[in-house]
Formats: sequence, structure tokens, C-alpha cells
Amino acid sequence: MKNQQEIEKSREDISKIDIQILEIVSRDASISSADLGKAVGLSSSSANERLRRLKSEGYIVATVAVIDPLKFSRDFLAFVRLKIGTTGKQDIVKQLEAIRSVEEIHSIAGEFSLLLKVRTVNADAMERVFEEIYQIPNIIGSETDIAFRTYTDRPPQLL
Repeated sequence: MKNQQEIEKSREDISKIDIQILEIVSRDASISSADLGKAVGLSSSSANERLRRLKSEGYIVATVAVIDPLKFSRDFLAFVRLKIGTTGKQDIVKQLEAIRSVEEIHSIAGEFSLLLKVRTVNADAMERVFEEIYQIPNIIGSETDIAFRTYTDRPPQLL
């Protein structure tokens, strides 16, 4: 994990054009180098070179396709807070990662230790996910919020 000095140094090493490039490709990673260059006022080759550098320096972690879950009837979305015992958090996380419907796992502060984003086809499928979750030792409680609709889902804002 980076310390504050390393984070500040990395911010100094990135230009406003680099940030523009990151924001553009975070919305559409399939943009051509020519269109990317046009958007930020660079040649195609300069834009491509900056993009390669941003990848090699770790600013871009992965290039992925975002798949619409509704096309696969995965419209039952829940956010689950888990209360766990005092030991074994990493082991619990590994077991949760094995549950295919668990899309995200976050460590959180407060009464609960973990926050999960879980997506399934319906309430019955969600109940089966909970059966899997509660088979994991040291999970002692949960609270769940069901999302009816997602209004905003966007990449990090950099500027």
C-alpha cells in the first residue's frame, strides 16, 4: 500500500492531459487512438504512447467490457453487510469470493465488518446465496438492502 508521500508524488507525475485520457477511457476503453488524441489535442501516436505509459505505471489496472446484467436477467441487486467474529476475516473473504453472485467485497467500519454487492436473477436465487454465505464459519449476522433501481453507476471522477 502506498504511503501519503508516494501518493502525492504520483499525483505530481500525472498531467491534466493524462487525467483527461483516464476519464475518457474509463467511459469507453475501445476509443481509437486517433479519437482519443483528437479529444485531448494530441496526435494519435502521442495519445497511444501516453495510454501505454498510464497502463505500465499502474494508473490503468485493467481494460474490461462492462456487461449489462439486465441482459442476463440479473436484476435482483442487494447490498449485504456482514458481521463476523473476531478472527478469520481473510479466510471469510476467500470463501465469499468463491460465490459467483458476489460481485464486490468491501471492508467497512462500524458494527459490520464486510459489505457485499450481490446480484442474482430473483429472490429465490438470493436466498440460495444466503445459504452459501451462512455456511461460512464465523459469520454471525447480516443486514441486507435491496436496490430497486440504480440511478448512477460511474467510474471515479479524477478532476
